[in-house]
Amino acid sequence: MEQLSSHCWYSADHNTILGVASFNGDFVYDGIKNFYDRDNALALVTDIVLLESEEGDLYGLLDHRLKKTFQLASEKFHHVYVMNDVANINEMAQRYNALHHSNVQTCGSTEFNLLYRSFSFHLDRTYRPLNVSPVRHFVNLNGVPKYFRARIVDDIIENKLLSTTFWSWNKRHHTDRVNIHFSNLKNFDPNITKNLDTSGTMLETVHNSQEKLPMEYHLALIDIFAESIPDNFGGVFITEKTWKPILGEKPFLGFNERHYYRTLEGYGIKLYRSLFDYAFDDIEDPEERYSGYIENVIRLGNMQFEDVQRLVLGESSNLRANRITLEKLQIELPKKLQPFSHMQNICQVLKLWYSQADMFR
Repeated sequence: MEQLSSHCWYSADHNTILGVASFNGDFVYDGIKNFYDRDNALALVTDIVLLESEEGDLYGLLDHRLKKTFQLASEKFHHVYVMNDVANINEMAQRYNALHHSNVQTCGSTEFNLLYRSFSFHLDRTYRPLNVSPVRHFVNLNGVPKYFRARIVDDIIENKLLSTTFWSWNKRHHTDRVNIHFSNLKNFDPNITKNLDTSGTMLETVHNSQEKLPMEYHLALIDIFAESIPDNFGGVFITEKTWKPILGEKPFLGFNERHYYRTLEGYGIKLYRSLFDYAFDDIEDPEERYSGYIENVIRLGNMQFEDVQRLVLGESSNLRANRITLEKLQIELPKKLQPFSHMQNICQVLKLWYSQADMFR
């Protein structure tokens, strides 16, 4: 194993270079460039894996270091792969491919990082259900503005379901100087900021709503949300938005990539079929898939509260089983990261939780 820069490593099997995190500096690009200058023939048979971890801020950087890294890697190395962590590097790779007719490929994600991070909140009882009586059908927490998140709020307004829903729109990572525009919105202005304030809990933009749950979360029967990457950008990606309700034994309806629910079933998660029609999960087109998703929300939102509550109570055994399944889930690093798994300094840079001791056994 050779360290090429503070965030760049060459595997001991001489097949792969891993570049991690801060694309807003010289950490990755210069390591790859120096490797190529040293042995350009070896570069031709070496793969590049680029992973965005929590340290890097990729947004707005496509025209800077990340673009240069994509260009060098795709032109001078064997294959180039990108891997999601907490940000959507897949989306940026697809944009680069479209502009430059290149072939930067995807190779999965490290979403289980976010599961293990969720475990820490779970152990701190952040996600544990409270002994309170729910009063509304849905809770819909929105931090970073995204298109399908805006569509959900818009459809809640359009179908007169505001009285059944606790919702927020925090505009994290955006300022009042930035105008947000999403097409197809009929009623909702995504440039507003709305906190949950019924209980006096303010979810400020600096707080992650996965870390600080308001009372309204517990006063709702069902968590509805759009995941971070629901736009066909290279495979299902799962974050705390999904792990949180599972660990908190709360029914949820998330909108994500095609086969999101099939993926969860593959992990052993039981679906809540008395509540939701999951047929939309097989639809490839995201707009058509969303139409099937929101039909569930509208149907349940128009039911009497007591009838929905009765369905939720009927899923109690599945809710408990799913929490236990996550607590016992056996996972491994993604294949492309396995050659680097024994390097402790890499695990620190990646902020990987995979190597931590089992919390529940």
